[in-house]
Amino acid sequence: MINRLQRGRTTPLNSTSGGATATASPSTSLHLSAQESDQAFLERLRVKEIISDAILNVARCKPDDPIDFLYNYFDAQCQTKPFDRVLARLRLADPKHSSFELLLTELYQSLTNVTTDVVLNGDLYNKLIGNLANTITINEHRLSLLANIHLRPNDPVSLNVFSHGIRAILLHKGWYFEGQ
Repeated sequence: MINRLQRGRTTPLNSTSGGATATASPSTSLHLSAQESDQAFLERLRVKEIISDAILNVARCKPDDPIDFLYNYFDAQCQTKPFDRVLARLRLADPKHSSFELLLTELYQSLTNVTTDVVLNGDLYNKLIGNLANTITINEHRLSLLANIHLRPNDPVSLNVFSHGIRAILLHKGWYFEGQ
């Protein structure tokens, strides 16, 4: 099956017999228009921005296995559930980065349904901070931190509460790892 990027090019899928390349013909103009449409297609989907963000995250996190990191990064981006997407993005986030506040605002809005005026509730917030805090290995620290920022299940969660709770967990994790 020939995909969009292989159309008009000599590849194992569409090569001419004997390995010879195709000569210039009316299909050349079709090839150029297909190439332009490919570029327009990629620009429309913001592929350059997506790849740049992924590479920037690799440079920022400096993982031991960048291929595995990129796999997990793109897998997290493909998650359809907003909760899973927010959790994955928060695990990759750097609280010291200048755009961290904007990220928190974006993630809060993705968990809050603006069209029906449904705000983030305490139950979902508690689940999110509990999952973020799972990597804190000292159980006493994790439990005391969660007890301080835990909310009742039906409490509405404001952006400030969301932001400070997430920051508390990420900063605690950063402090713990720097202390080792």
